[in-house]
Amino acid sequence: MSAERTLWHLLFRRLLLERAPSGFVIQDEFPLSKEPQRIDFLVLRKTSEDEQSRPARVMSSLWSRLQDITVMEFKSCRRPFRRTDNMRLLGYAAQYIASAKPPLPDYRRLGTVLLVPERTDALYGELGEMRQHLQPLEPGYFKVLGETQFKGLVVDLSEVARAERDALLKFFAEDTMDNEDAERWLFEQAVLDGEGRMALEKAPDFKELVERLMASDRARQIVKETMTKEERLEGLSTKDRLEGLSEEELKHLAQLLKDKLH
Repeated sequence: MSAERTLWHLLFRRLLLERAPSGFVIQDEFPLSKEPQRIDFLVLRKTSEDEQSRPARVMSSLWSRLQDITVMEFKSCRRPFRRTDNMRLLGYAAQYIASAKPPLPDYRRLGTVLLVPERTDALYGELGEMRQHLQPLEPGYFKVLGETQFKGLVVDLSEVARAERDALLKFFAEDTMDNEDAERWLFEQAVLDGEGRMALEKAPDFKELVERLMASDRARQIVKETMTKEERLEGLSTKDRLEGLSEEELKHLAQLLKDKLH
């Protein structure tokens, strides 16, 4: 992955941590060496059945197909697949094996997953150069066949989002917010979660996303539902504070003032 993380990468990390099944450990930006070269996501299958009670809530057809160890590369709508990205992913996998401590007893335990917003000519072109091709499994999921030392998968996020009706996954693939639940999740991550928001604020796309969220009617409704009246009125002028009160609250306030005057 590149040195600068996009907002989409930071949010996708949270999506995986929150909605992946409980049978996996997900480590983002796993360091391959002392140099600043990191795997997007290292996904480790848990061995205890007690730790596998939570079902998948994102990419539901992916997890059962993973190896014990998976090197995962995420390409978003803002930073899509580019030539050499597949080669780089295989290089990350090879470096992980070379640096593993203790050494892996069986290389077949490791696989790769390339997450792309959509399948493009650039992707097919590189696969062809590497004498690889894709075998469809389920809508949006493809097995990599041909000359490869690792079991690989490619996931077309747009196609999976349509097939699984996942509006939040569609945001990462197409940069669209057309579902209340998806918008609410993004709003909670980028606006309401104070501690978590600090990590997102460093991303170059953060301000743009917040402005998009705050401009929607749904966002204003979420604010009303999640913030106390004191928080909503804090910092407003007396006129604006009164406009923020309901009709019943205004009547109650008028009665209080009347009683005080008498």
